[in-house]
Formats: sequence, structure tokens, C-alpha cells
Amino acid sequence: MRTLYRARAVHTQSHPATGEWVLVDDRHVQRVGAGEPPVADRVVDLPGATITPGFVDTHVHLTPTGIALGNVEVEKAGDRGELLAIARDRAGQATPTVWLQGFDETRWTDHGLPSLAELDEITSRPLVIWRADGHVCLANTAAIVQGGVGDLPGTERAGGPWTGRVRMEANDRLHRWFALALSDHEVQELQLRAAALAAARGITSLHEMSMPAGHGLRDLEVVLSQRERLPVDVLPIVATMDVPQIMDLRLPTIGGDLPVDGSIGARTAALGAPYAGGDGEGVTYYEDDVLEGFFLSGHAASVQPAFDAAWGHPGGLYELGVGEERATAMNPFRTMLDRGMEVGAGSDTPVTPLEPMRTVEALERHHHPAQRLTRAEAIRVSTIGGARLAHQEGKKGTLEPGSHADLVAWDDDPFTAVDVATVRPILTVSLGREVFSR
Repeated sequence: MRTLYRARAVHTQSHPATGEWVLVDDRHVQRVGAGEPPVADRVVDLPGATITPGFVDTHVHLTPTGIALGNVEVEKAGDRGELLAIARDRAGQATPTVWLQGFDETRWTDHGLPSLAELDEITSRPLVIWRADGHVCLANTAAIVQGGVGDLPGTERAGGPWTGRVRMEANDRLHRWFALALSDHEVQELQLRAAALAAARGITSLHEMSMPAGHGLRDLEVVLSQRERLPVDVLPIVATMDVPQIMDLRLPTIGGDLPVDGSIGARTAALGAPYAGGDGEGVTYYEDDVLEGFFLSGHAASVQPAFDAAWGHPGGLYELGVGEERATAMNPFRTMLDRGMEVGAGSDTPVTPLEPMRTVEALERHHHPAQRLTRAEAIRVSTIGGARLAHQEGKKGTLEPGSHADLVAWDDDPFTAVDVATVRPILTVSLGREVFSR
């Protein structure tokens, strides 16, 4: 089946740079051109639309993203009182445990977190509320006891009693406890929901950051079992140093979201000097020689530009955590490109939204003017850059003969739109399949 897609303009990220139509033969691009189109079995006219290669998100957590889609109100909570009210409402449901995800206290006027007493007052059942970055959570007494984390490193105490704040090893244990409570069918549905959202946002390929330490291997096994049925192309990358295990799974990549330290929000990210306010210097999870051996051949970087948009502004999380001077130096995207690094862009969803045009905007409007990218550079990072990090150059990130039929038709031209964040897909094609349309 040969399908012809006709639009106002086609940006190929290859040669020729532009065209007016794309001819797809099953799962691959056959030709791109302008003028009189070739004969096809099927013609899709997209008047006024602009076609680009499909975007690549290089940092995705499918199952947590599916969960986050049911926790939008948690993300929007404006203070401690609103968060507790949401938790009370959720506790009214007849479930054995109460789980919430997505709060960010740095957006609150008062940054104070709920106390253990306030959490215990909500319910006698286990209650866990994860911060947006997943590196810290709030847990009531029932969750701490039944989750078996009372004596683990990271369960915070205040002169003896627990405070309800849980980080590091204890936080990972609670993640695993929660993950094991989900059925295979529930995990499948959560992953499908997240992948469908990716397609609706113009993403045709994503790198799934599997984290066995926090979610166990079952999450990865479910991804692999339904990989061919998902609406977008998924490349699992496991956060492990166990090379033989990855070879047994026949996966071409390793490492991914391998936590070598924590996060600034949890104040566990490793720093060279104390946090603002003198709250320690964070922690590292591996000795230097272990990491040096593992990263000996590593030379590429995947970045999360939306972090800068969310937390890089004056008075934002970075400045609150490390002070104004060090915050200014965060996320040096321009420096990375200028030094010849191959850079791809990811959302780390559900930490930041699965919205590729927000990523482009964040690269273009970096909090430090010297680190900003041009629009074309930002789109290249979000397409070709991600493809190259996965060694898929020539197959993804471009529209040229032989490349995968991964393309998106947008309602405006993302290369020239005044406000790129408002540009939306009207059609998404992944591996020749039309997986989203409006």
C-alpha cells in the first residue's frame, strides 16, 4: 500500500530540505518531493498543514506517566492544604492503599510540607504522595510500617519520630511495593494510555527508561510483551549496570535513567558545595571508579529542557536549592552543542509534561540567554538528536528514502510559528500507521 501525504510544506531534516508531499510505502518513506506527485494507492490531503519528521522523546517513564494522567489535580495543588484535601478525597475511595503523585512544593507560596500527624489523620490505610521528580515522597505511619521502610536509609526522623518524608533507598522500596500491587492488565493499560498521549502530541518514538530498582522487572516485561501493539515505537533502556542481563533480554542499550544521585527537589542530588541553607551536599550512589568503568565508552547526552523552563527562572527550584550563582550555570545546552556533543531531548515524563513543543520552547528560551538554541537547532535536537542517541540515524529523525515512516502534520509551521508552544498535531504517523488524527 502506497500512501501519499500532501501538505503546504514538508520539512525533511535531510536533502532536499523541503517539499510538498511524502510518499510512504508500507512502513518506510519512499520519496519526498514538490510539484506533480506520483501515483499512489491512497492520498491524504492536509491543506495548510506542515509535515515534519516525528519527534523523539529520549526520556519517558510509561507506567508512571499513565498514573500521572489520573493525578492531574495533584500537580495543580497550590499549597499544602490543597494537597491534603485531595488526599482526603482520594482516601474516600474503597481501595486498600492511597497513592498520589505529582506535587511540587517549590511552586507554592508556602513551601512547608504536611506533617506525619496530618498524613495519619487522613486515613489509617497506607498513604503515599510522591513528589513530581519521584525522588521523595510523603508517607503516613501505615505506609512506612507496611512498606517495611521504617529503618531504611532515607526514612527521615526528627530526633527520633518519623517526619513522614521518605527519600533514597526507602523511597525506592515504596516504589517497588506500589508497583507490585498493580496487576499486569493495569500496567498494560497505563502504558497504553501514556503511549497514546505521546502519539497525540506528535511523538512517534520514545525511549522508555526502565528502572528495576524502583519498579522491578515486571514493568519492563510488560513493555516488551506489548511493544508491537503500542501506537508509537518504544525503545526500552534499562537502568542497570548488569550487561549480561541486558544481553539476555536482547536489548541494544543499557544505562538509561540510572540514578547516580538524587534530585535537587529532594536535596539528594550530589553537589560540590552545600545546598542553600547548608542542608548537606547530597549523596552519590556509586563509587567513582565504578562509574568510570561503566561510562568509559559513553560520549552522548540526553537532556530534559523542560526542567529549565519549570525550575530555572529567578526564584525557582534551582535558585532555592543551590543559590543564584550556581543556578545560572544549570543546563548548559548551548555549551554542549558547541563542544560537539550529540544531544537529544526528553521530558522525563511524568516529571514534566509529554509536550515536545514545550521542549522546543524551553531550548529556545533558556533562562540564560547565552545557552539558548535557535528554533531549528531545538527541533533538530528533538528529532535527529534523539535518533542518533539510539543509533537510529537514517531511520528516524529525517524524512528521506528508506527512513521509517514516522511523520507529523502540524496545524502551523513549527519552524516559523510565533508561539511554538501552541502548535498542535493534526495527524501522527508511526511506522506507517496513522496513530492519531483530529
